[in-house]
Order: sequence, then structure tokens, then C-alpha cells
Amino acid sequence: MSPLVLMPLLLAQTHANWEASVRTEVRARTATAQDQGTNAAGDVELRPFLSGSLFNGPWSLNGSYSPTFRSREPYSTNRMGAPIGDHSHVVQLGGVWAKEGTARVFAGEFFNYGTLDLSTLNREGAVAGQPAPPPPVRTGLGLVQELTTDTSVGLDWYLTQRLTLTLTGGFVYGGGTDEVSRRSLPLQSSYRVGSKLAWLASRLDTFALNASGQYVRFFQVPAYNDGMREVAANPGARVVILELSTRYDRLLAEETTVDVTVGITGVVGQIPNTDPNVPGAFKTINNPGGLVAAGFSHREQLKGQQVDFRLNASLAPFVDRFAGSVYQRVEAGGTIGWSNAQRFSASLSAGVARSLPVGNELALTSVYGEGGGGYQGDPWWRVDVVGRLSVNRQDNLPVAAGMTVGPPPPLGTQWVVGLSLTLIAASQQPRTFQAEEKRGP
Repeated sequence: MSPLVLMPLLLAQTHANWEASVRTEVRARTATAQDQGTNAAGDVELRPFLSGSLFNGPWSLNGSYSPTFRSREPYSTNRMGAPIGDHSHVVQLGGVWAKEGTARVFAGEFFNYGTLDLSTLNREGAVAGQPAPPPPVRTGLGLVQELTTDTSVGLDWYLTQRLTLTLTGGFVYGGGTDEVSRRSLPLQSSYRVGSKLAWLASRLDTFALNASGQYVRFFQVPAYNDGMREVAANPGARVVILELSTRYDRLLAEETTVDVTVGITGVVGQIPNTDPNVPGAFKTINNPGGLVAAGFSHREQLKGQQVDFRLNASLAPFVDRFAGSVYQRVEAGGTIGWSNAQRFSASLSAGVARSLPVGNELALTSVYGEGGGGYQGDPWWRVDVVGRLSVNRQDNLPVAAGMTVGPPPPLGTQWVVGLSLTLIAASQQPRTFQAEEKRGP
């Protein structure tokens, strides 16, 4: 049978969902070297968002596009008399094929291009409901031009009703698109593979065995003068990270869970040398270590009120894409969220992280806090207010004789307060292509 004959039958079973929104935000923040003020600066940001999904039987496809247009200090202009503006574009694509009795195959793509505003950076990479300290960004850097792509593939293989094997793989490439931007965001390429064997021991207990490997490479950044001093070259890093761990999840009550992860890690390769007592540009590492993580989650519902609470802590290798290096880091944080039947909501989170130096390397400590509230007036509009504060501290030692890599520019404090209005439109129920074709006279 011709594929053209089957096409109407396939389209008749294909459903679609969509959502569109636009968010306008005004905010005050830490001033950078690119702003006129020295204590504070202001921005106006416009962020449209469009997403859609298709699903038909065993397969589904989804995608989204979210550009950001920002006017930095809209009351000022550049040397040409035009407003100071920038933009960025984020595209995400995903696909899943899952048929009963067979493996579930999935793939995803993340692409980001444009301006990264380090003065307003939030908790990069944080998992929903699990706070994470912000990356250790150098204070006053302002804007960098970024291009990043992240490709991932995997499959879930249901060996039995209680036993699932998950295999994943991925590749990351990106960083600053020009020489100045790469001083703050070095170019990176990274390959990763992973496997997880999960066993549902009972209705309350789940065990998982995880094994993963990652190869990370950061490219060289030449020496430069930051306006205050000479900053030595960063030779880049080439590191292999191996992890083997086991995780236990326990359902303590209907709305309360606890999870514990223990394991071992191995970090092998070369990183930039920041030890003043060790000569040379690179430092060779061959460090076995521990992997420990724990979390506690609870939800309380009472008379139209809902409160979500989460605590977590971990010790694990950390890939610092801003420093172009890999090191062991311990971190802890917590978050609490509240909402009620009157469509008000609020949240508060805080965390702290500290690198664990080897030898005489410089230890880095990051502390952050974030709070906000919102009101969902109707399904089509929402207003939010948010504030963030992050503090990064690191010793600023002189470059020792024979060292090629000097300490980075000093770290400091960054803050931002914003007020936003979001307008939303979305499909109310799955729509079929067959219904669309029937429209018309």
C-alpha cells in the first residue's frame, strides 16, 4: 500500500498540544563594568516562549523556542546613540518512542546562542525542587557571547515489572564565541555515558545502581590584561571522571520521601595549576574520592494551602565551566514553596557550596539566597516578583614563580530584584490534525 494512502490514517491519530507566552520583566541588579552606574543598574527584558508537542501511539515529539530580548539600562545609549540591547535564543527538541513490551527510546537536543548576562545568572542546572548554588561567576564581568549545544540519547529497558535498565549518552560543545567571552566562559567539549539499574523492591523502597563516565576538555585561553592587572593564560583541562554509586529511595509517608546515594569516583587528567608551590601550567591529578548525596522532601496540604519542602546535600566532582576546570565540591541547600487556592504562591531557597582544594590550591566558597512570590490572576496572566543574592569568596594569592596560570579576578557579591508580567495562551485539550482538515466551507 502506498505511503500516501496511509498518510490520512496516520494524521487522524496524531494529536497536538501547544503553549505560547510572553514575559516582560523590569529589574535592578549589580552594576558591571559595562554599565554607567557603579552601585546598581537596571534592565528591561522581553521573553516570548513557544512550545508544542505531537503524539501518535508509541511515539511523541516536542519542541520549544524561547528568545530573550534585553535592553540594558534603557535610559542610556551607546556611542552611536542607540539603546544598549542584546538577545539570546534557546531551542529544545525531544522525542520518545515507547511501545508496550519493548524498550523506551528517547533523545533530546538543547541549543543556546546569544548573550549570557552573568550579572543576573541564576541557579544554572538546578533540578526542579532541588536547590543548587550558582556557579562561581567573577563579579563585574557583565555580558559574554555564548554558543552551547547539548545532545542526549538513551533508552529504558523494562527487564521485569520491578527491574529497569537505563542507558544514556550525550555530548556537549560550547562556550564563548569570541576571545573576550572565552576569558569568562572557556570553550568546552564533553562526552558522557551512563547506566542505571533500578529495582522497585516494594511499594515504599527503590534501589538503583549507577555507573557513569565523562570526558571533559576545556580549550586554552590566552593571557590578557583585565584593566587592573595581568591575568596569566589558562591552558585548559583534559579530565576523565568515573563514578560508581548506589541510591536508595524510601517513601516515609504519602507525601514524604528520603533518598541517600553513596559511591566512589575517580578523576584522572590535567587541570590548570593554581597551586603556588607547584611549577608549570598543568597539574596532573589522579584522585579517587567519595560520592555522597542525601535528600529529604515533604509536602503538606491543609485547607487549600500547599507547602513543599526540600533539603539536599552532596559531595561530588564538579565541572566548573567558568573556570575551565574540575574539582571536588561539597554543597548543601534547601527550598520551601507555598501556594493556596486563591492562586497566590511564594518560595524561598538558600544554599552554600565549597570546593575542596588539593595541596595549596585556592578554595572557593559560594553562598546564595533566592526568594519570590507570584499571583496567577487568570489562566492567561501571571505576575511575579523575585530577588536573588549570591556571594563568592576566594583567596587572591600572587602568581608564584614558574606558574603559567594565575589566580582569577576577585570574586564578590551579586544581587538582582525583578518584577515580571507573563501572558499565557495554551491549547485546552489535545487537537487532532483530522479536525483541522475538516475546517472550511
